[in-house]
Amino acid sequence: MMLNRRDILSLSGAALAAGLMPARPALAGDIKSLLLVEPMGKPFMTRTAFELLVPNLKQELDCEVGVQTLPGHDGYDAIHAILGSKADAPQLWSGAIMATQLAARIFKEEIRLENLTPIVKLTNGFSVTLFTKRGGPLKSWSDIAALKPLKVSSLMRATAAYLGVLMLDREGHLATDVSMHDLIPDVVADVMSGRSAAGIIATMYVARQLDHLQPIVSFGAQRNAMLSQTPSFAEIMGNPKLAFTESFGVFGPPKLDPAVAERLVKGFMSAGQDQDVIDGAEAAGLPLAISGPEVLVDNLKRNESVLNRILG
Repeated sequence: MMLNRRDILSLSGAALAAGLMPARPALAGDIKSLLLVEPMGKPFMTRTAFELLVPNLKQELDCEVGVQTLPGHDGYDAIHAILGSKADAPQLWSGAIMATQLAARIFKEEIRLENLTPIVKLTNGFSVTLFTKRGGPLKSWSDIAALKPLKVSSLMRATAAYLGVLMLDREGHLATDVSMHDLIPDVVADVMSGRSAAGIIATMYVARQLDHLQPIVSFGAQRNAMLSQTPSFAEIMGNPKLAFTESFGVFGPPKLDPAVAERLVKGFMSAGQDQDVIDGAEAAGLPLAISGPEVLVDNLKRNESVLNRILG
């Protein structure tokens, strides 16, 4: 078919107009990319949760999703890294909620989780447990209480494990000599070698190693289902308020665009309902249970009450 000059000019004009047409205007809540920043890396729970969720988040948010581990300053290097992120390329922080609130007090941080934008609570609460070496002389709380001082190994100060140490010291009236480590295996090694009489780690890790670890007390409000024969600290002290649990949450930078925050909440909530994600979390022993920002805010408030009670 032969085209005359008028046809050619018409087609050229249409092509030019198409080329000059802007892409569709950005819609409220559009996200070009998402970076999930966490402070601990493998094998800790936040990294495991992120890796399980990423494929579904990519689909739900229709963007690239990356994961970065940024250790240092008890999780606060990772928090500071997200503060300047852009609305269409948000960076989110995830980590241990109670531990980070404790760190803010210990290190007098100006940026607190309450200043950030709550996105979702990632997990159910879980407890920590005081344990000794199975087959050793320390088998019960009365054995522990008789030691003066109690040499105990813990994770670093900005952790739920260390909060357990503070409870032993301040509420259990034990004089504690504390050895602190970055990693759970180092705490266990201290106890197994006899360098420490006892250690504190997450209850789920004690429950997996009952062939050589002897649980003494857990620090949740009730006996843990995985260690039903092990009393809680609150039970022994006769005070139900002497208890706490740890959870993991996801937060965005302060003043994150509300439409972006809403889309992120929906993306995480939907991704967490995928059966492959649920099965993967169960296989990893991860208490994944994604709930919305209002639950996260309530968790922060409860934790502050616990910290006020323990730290004064």
